[in-house]
Amino acid sequence: MKITIEIAEKDLALLRKEMRAIRKTVKRMDIEELVARAREALANLRGKHVPDFVSNRAAQLETLIDMTQDEDWSLPRLEREDVLAVLAYLSDPDDLIPDDVPGLGYLDDAIMVELLLRDLRHQREAYADFCEYREAYFKRHKIGRDLETRARRLKQRRSQLYQRMYRRIDNDRSSEKRLF
Repeated sequence: MKITIEIAEKDLALLRKEMRAIRKTVKRMDIEELVARAREALANLRGKHVPDFVSNRAAQLETLIDMTQDEDWSLPRLEREDVLAVLAYLSDPDDLIPDDVPGLGYLDDAIMVELLLRDLRHQREAYADFCEYREAYFKRHKIGRDLETRARRLKQRRSQLYQRMYRRIDNDRSSEKRLF
């Protein structure tokens, strides 16, 4: 069975308001602790029977967490703040729909993650390309042989991917606005 949910502009406004409030609290939080709590919340989700729409988004959220922690990638500040805000939201069991409500408790969390995934689609694509490049580079070259060359090449590839990413984001901005 497929159920489609249409989120009206006023509903998006409520979610945006919630995200603005969370962003303010995230600035005062210990980021490593927040990431650890989010990873723990995701691990707990795996142990529960949750709807597929929740588990599918939870799996994709792992990649977003990796993006915030990857020192080679260096996720831009605004995107990093968006990810951290969603992680804080996910880690709060008493958000818009409390997580202990059977069947629906994670619906709002999944919607927040989905909105973030849509907003960061170009960043996620660029990061996947970066990880693929880095893995191929490591296969071709021994990691410890020339750290300076490795760092220079990763920086060069990251720069190329950032340029592509921002070009695509700019193209999107002319036709649609960010969800958050």
